Amino acid sequence: MTRLEGDTVCSTYKEMKMADKSSEEIELDKRAAERAVAHKEMKLAAGTSAHHAAVKKHTLASEAHAKAVRIAQKAATRSRG
Repeated sequence: MTRLEGDTVCSTYKEMKMADKSSEEIELDKRAAERAVAHKEMKLAAGTSAHHAAVKKHTLASEAHAKAVRIAQKAATRSRG
């Protein structure tokens, strides 16, 4: 299997898996994953010259995740009412 075929299969699988999720929920999952990666990078960079940049990246990812949480909560409230 070539890389392109693998990407296509993976993309199709993700679409099937996420078909029952709203766009807000998908965005929330994406932001949570980004935040987790930034957190791991920040921990790995501790004590190095890259630590400050990693902390800043984690802070920005956390803020984006918090915003996505608020948007998802508003969407959930609208869909129930």
